[in-house]
Amino acid sequence: MDADTTVARDSHQKILDKFKKDNVNVLIGTQMIAKGHDISNVTLVGILGVDSLLNMNDYLSSERAFQNIYQVAGRAGRGKYKGKVIIQTNDKDNYVLNAIKNNSYEEFYEKEIKFRENFEYPPFVDLVLFELSYKDKDILKRQSDSLYNILSKNSDNLYKVFSPKAPYIQKINNKYRINILIKTKLNNNSYNKIYEKIREYEKVRKKDVTFIVSKNPNNF
Repeated sequence: MDADTTVARDSHQKILDKFKKDNVNVLIGTQMIAKGHDISNVTLVGILGVDSLLNMNDYLSSERAFQNIYQVAGRAGRGKYKGKVIIQTNDKDNYVLNAIKNNSYEEFYEKEIKFRENFEYPPFVDLVLFELSYKDKDILKRQSDSLYNILSKNSDNLYKVFSPKAPYIQKINNKYRINILIKTKLNNNSYNKIYEKIREYEKVRKKDVTFIVSKNPNNF
C-alpha cells in the first residue's frame, strides 16, 4: 500500500479488506499503513529505515519518529493473539527507541524536553524561519547573503541569527532553496526589530525571489 497502488477509487479500502479477510497475509507499505487501522489478525509488525527518521536535520525529527513508530507498532496484537514488533536500526540505544520499547511516552518526553532546553528550541525559545527560493542557485546565494547581513546587524542582541543553509530537500519545482534561522523570545521589541529587518530586505530583494517568513514552523 503506497501512493501508486491507491490511486484508483476505493483501492485503499480494497487492499485493507483483502488483508482483513486473510486473502493475503503480508502487507507492505509506506507510512500510510501506520495510522488508524484496527486489524485484529495482525501479529507481527516490521519497521524498516527508522534511522533516516531519527537523523533528519530538524529539531522535531525525534518527536515525529516517536509518533510514527509508536503508532505503527500499535498495529500488532490488537486481537486475541499477542503481537511482536521488530525495528531495523543501527542505533538500538537511541532514547526514542528505548521509550517505544518501554511503552512510555513520559520517558520520551523527559529526555526530549531536556534536549530542547539545552539546545534552545521551542517551547523555550521561538524560531523564525526565513525561506528563500529561486531558479538560479548563484542569485539565490547572493540574495540569502544580503538577508543574512541585514539580519546580523543586531546591536540590541534581541535574537541569534544563523548563517544560510540549504534544507534537506534542496530543490522543489525547479527552484533552489535556502533557509536562514533566528532564535529569540518573541515579544514586542524582538518582533518589531525583525519586522524592521524584513522591510529593509524587501528594498533589495529581487522581485521574483520567493520569500516566506514563518514562526515555529512544523518542519525545516
